[in-house]
Amino acid sequence: MKIEGLGAYQTATAQAAAQKSLDSNDIQRSIALDEDQKAANSNTQQSRELVPIHLPATVETPQEEEPRPREEKDGTQDLFPYNVRQMSPREATDLGQELYMEGVLSFEEYSMLSFQSELHPDYDKTIGALTGQPAQPDVPRDYIAQWQEKLTFQQQHNTSQPQLIARTERILNILKMIDNPTDLRA
Repeated sequence: MKIEGLGAYQTATAQAAAQKSLDSNDIQRSIALDEDQKAANSNTQQSRELVPIHLPATVETPQEEEPRPREEKDGTQDLFPYNVRQMSPREATDLGQELYMEGVLSFEEYSMLSFQSELHPDYDKTIGALTGQPAQPDVPRDYIAQWQEKLTFQQQHNTSQPQLIARTERILNILKMIDNPTDLRA
């Protein structure tokens, strides 16, 4: 800090006074912070007195929801909750996750089955704007027919990507097995 028109002694004196002023402000701020911290510690002590420490903590675990039975063609009920001929995009995502967690699908296959563009928040602004149709993530559709169309398209236009075609075919076969399971009951 340089003060115009003052001699060296006066400049040094003014600088020292300014420094003392800054030091006293820092001290006052430090005292205020200490008081705030003491008050916070006091509040913590009081709040801890309200909570009994000797009791074991109990954590409620959410109950798994029962799979909803699906009506079979012969009138019996299947416990597997997905009807791939009448499944919404939300349910397709759930199915993909479940199959991946069980080790039925690889990560790449899971990604292909679970990616449902209609679940994206900007669908109506992007794809919906181009197609003229809003997102309908809860409307059921035939996923076997959709994956059959994908497979046909990829076989015609993606011949240079045999792994993609194989994954699509595998997903289609898994969906067909879910739609028409083998009954091994005697």
